[in-house]
Amino acid sequence: MKIEKVPTFSSGEAEDWEFFKLQLEFFFQANFGQKVQLMSPLERHAVLMLDEMSIKPALEFDASVGCIIGNSTLKDSQNREYSLATHALVFMLRGMSTRWKQTVGYHFTGPSFCAREVKEVMFDLIIKCEKLGLSIDTVVFDMGGQNQALWKECGIIGGKYAKTSNFCEHPCDVNRKLFFIPDTPHIMKSLRNHLTGHQSITVPSSIVDELGFTCKEVKIEYIKQVFDIDSGNQLKLAPLLRESCLQPNNFEKMKVGLAIALLNHQTGAAI
Repeated sequence: MKIEKVPTFSSGEAEDWEFFKLQLEFFFQANFGQKVQLMSPLERHAVLMLDEMSIKPALEFDASVGCIIGNSTLKDSQNREYSLATHALVFMLRGMSTRWKQTVGYHFTGPSFCAREVKEVMFDLIIKCEKLGLSIDTVVFDMGGQNQALWKECGIIGGKYAKTSNFCEHPCDVNRKLFFIPDTPHIMKSLRNHLTGHQSITVPSSIVDELGFTCKEVKIEYIKQVFDIDSGNQLKLAPLLRESCLQPNNFEKMKVGLAIALLNHQTGAAI
């Protein structure tokens, strides 16, 4: 049998399949909605997390929707349309008071995505979650270049010469704030890279006075002194410290464990 035409999404059909890009709306109304109804008021407080993963570019027929999938569903950073997707942008909810998480949607993207489109998708998803009875006040994602463009699109500002603004107007209520927080692993790795790059972190004077610190600068040299002293002892004050923590190569800079080994309570107590 010769197939003359393979069914794919046209521009008009893409609107009808809006929640194929963000799963199906049925998922919210039937499946996830039932879960939310069983939650206590405290359990309904959640954060929205965004993460990007690489995928193998390919077109495949999805029998569940009767269409070919694999093309990008978002434009790139220059507002151009990609053909084959190389990444999947995943949206997930996670509880704040209790340990639960739920993947609620995804988009196929190229090497970059349009921050304006992602903002619209993100706000639409938050509105849908709030209608179910959830309370979403925080968005968490890594500090990649694409996500920083999304921060800028939402009015989030942070820098040495700018006043920090880490929230925007909530899409469901003008009197509420929607906070943007980078995820902890990337914060730890960024702090570690800052220190191992022989740069210092200045602690505000108010905190120095309150906690009785002897100085207001955090430097890698202090941790190196502890490591050198520990190297000659069998009983170590900071047993997690290794040379790779202080001088990581490009591959080791990706490991969260080495950053945690450098910046933890044991290291602080040893100093």
